[in-house]
Amino acid sequence: MMISLNGLPVAELNSIPSTRRLSLSRAEFLAQLVGRQADAVLRGDLRDLGDVTTDDLGPIR
Repeated sequence: MMISLNGLPVAELNSIPSTRRLSLSRAEFLAQLVGRQADAVLRGDLRDLGDVTTDDLGPIR
């Protein structure tokens, strides 16, 4: 996109090229998870919560 001032081009607006990959293979994704999973206690707590929500608590005052 060309930016103009009084009909004269003064700048050009372009997107910045991305250096990030858009996708990972399954193997790459799983390799990144190794050593980053929740600790056993947290995992157990989350499992015990099950379907518990805070939807019935109403608005915060």
